[in-house]
Amino acid sequence: MLNPANILIVDDNRKMLETLGDILAEEGYTITGVENIACGKEEIEKKIYNIALIDLKLPDGSGLELLREIHNNHKETLAIIFTGYASVQSSIHALNKGAFAYIQKPLNIDELKIAVKNALEMQKLIFANKRLVDELKELSIKDDQTKLYNYRYLMERLAAEANRARRYGTPLSVLMLDIDYFKSINDVYGHFCGDNILKEFAQCLKDIARTVDIVARYGGEEFVIVLPDTPKEGVVIFAERLLDAIGKHLFDPEGKKIRLSVSIGIASFQEDGSDAKTASGLINLADKALLHAKEMGGNKLCTSKDVGKDIADMVEKGEKENVVELRKKLSRMADRVARNLLESVYAFSKNIKARDFNTGEHSEKMVSIVTRIGEELKLSSAAIKILGQAAILHDLGKVGIPDEILHKKGKLSNAEYEIIKRHTQIGAEILRPIHFLDALIPVILYHHERFDGLGYPDGLKGKDIPLGARIVALADVYEVLVSDRPYRKAYSEKDALDIIRKGSGTQFDPEIVDVFIAVMQARMDNGLKREAIKRMKKILIIDDDKNNLITTRDILHNAGFDSSILSDPMKAEEFIEEKSPDLIIMDLLMPRRSGLKILEDFKNNNIYQDIPKIILTAMDNSNDKKTAYEYGVKDYAIKPLEPEELIAKTKYFIAERSCCQ
Repeated sequence: MLNPANILIVDDNRKMLETLGDILAEEGYTITGVENIACGKEEIEKKIYNIALIDLKLPDGSGLELLREIHNNHKETLAIIFTGYASVQSSIHALNKGAFAYIQKPLNIDELKIAVKNALEMQKLIFANKRLVDELKELSIKDDQTKLYNYRYLMERLAAEANRARRYGTPLSVLMLDIDYFKSINDVYGHFCGDNILKEFAQCLKDIARTVDIVARYGGEEFVIVLPDTPKEGVVIFAERLLDAIGKHLFDPEGKKIRLSVSIGIASFQEDGSDAKTASGLINLADKALLHAKEMGGNKLCTSKDVGKDIADMVEKGEKENVVELRKKLSRMADRVARNLLESVYAFSKNIKARDFNTGEHSEKMVSIVTRIGEELKLSSAAIKILGQAAILHDLGKVGIPDEILHKKGKLSNAEYEIIKRHTQIGAEILRPIHFLDALIPVILYHHERFDGLGYPDGLKGKDIPLGARIVALADVYEVLVSDRPYRKAYSEKDALDIIRKGSGTQFDPEIVDVFIAVMQARMDNGLKREAIKRMKKILIIDDDKNNLITTRDILHNAGFDSSILSDPMKAEEFIEEKSPDLIIMDLLMPRRSGLKILEDFKNNNIYQDIPKIILTAMDNSNDKKTAYEYGVKDYAIKPLEPEELIAKTKYFIAERSCCQ
């Protein structure tokens, strides 16, 4: 609804135009006056009017002609017809044609004002009704909680896309995903937190998906993404990117910082045969692939072919092998049950972060340290797994410590310190009923013992302290030292390592200290290497030949360049935006989109003209070479290219660009 209202007056009587304009302008309306139908049509094309006052008889035709134009193409504008030649028949005719009101000349000004006011009130109701209809339509196709498309809309759109794929032979893929162990989040943090995570997760899916993709909530924590014009190879790449993005995302409702993993099932029209030709068929295949991914432990993607492959393999192997496969499957199911319970415990332990700064990210950082120490000590994979679990759960018992002690910024009293010391025993007691976590109990119970026997709870000394507890104890102290505390700033890594060295033989096991120092020194050296890599010049290699891609990348990487590879030329612009390369090397002949086509699009859209480009081709065609240089290519090289020549060209053009910047 425009405010103030715009009113168009169409009358060939100039004096009438001026009089009506003045009267209605005094009422606060914005007035435009024209003298014929042609000018009236021009006005309603270039501007939106609330009301049109139209004389029935005009020099270039009947006012009903303009009324018809408004009724057919500008329904938001209400028309009031006025005439000096009124009759019951003409009045009925005008109203039947869509006029809001019909007024006889000479005009009664009060009657006109009332008609305009009524028209504006009616227009308000029309707009309000339209908004309600739009909202109802939106509600009917959207999930109320996540604002994604709902199941009904998903199946309708998928059926339409499947019909289109069958008719035109275009690719179509469906991706179904389920959040792993989501029940543990609801159990520990509550359903309100779980609902907020679902909303954030839904937004993540929308951000990652393309605008043409259909993202829907299938039910509970299951979601479906329909990818039109996408073959299986493309949806697998998309799913891998999705797994990576979700794994890296920190879901943060109310500051809880929760990481999620997902299982993904994929089905594709054409590649998956006759079962994938309908909407329900695609969904069923994707659902089976999703179930297979979850049976394999979750946090992975499976295609419908993976499911069929397992069954075919079992038939081929025969009876004995089938028994072995069945045992493996039952073992995986048991692992899922155990993992589900473990996830609940993990989530429960993370909840302590809201009560004490010495948990949460602190525990997660400890995992990498204890894992590296375990590897250096040549411990078994099972023992290293226990170390990682113990690092996450080592302060689980703080759930039983009062907030006023956990939050105290000053020095603890002797009585308060005695209460804090109980957390190791509380943690052990929490885990005792969970039999498959038995191996963690000694580590958690004794991780505050000291090598000189002055620790707690039992004053164990030297090798009497379980090895896992000695490792976790050191990692715990180091991570506390390098973290900010309310009463001090974090120590530098160098200072923290010096403190650990001084504690060797008293607080810590000397053997573990030596291993830890070596591990941390290597980590710091790797950090310097990573910084050096960040400063390396970036190269983007585009080639649909994956062997050539990998070979070229390895040659340039060994020469000190940060090389990214892209096998799908359709995504060239997307990757260039993401990687911001200093040089682009691309193949000339790629079926889906040639190197020349990419260069032509760059030039026509005036993008990436400042990035030097090298074309590689196995065919020396003079016309292609001429066209490539016209599009701004720096070099046109014939494959196979010797490594020394490739490196020399790369260095030359990057140096040339650096000089020009």
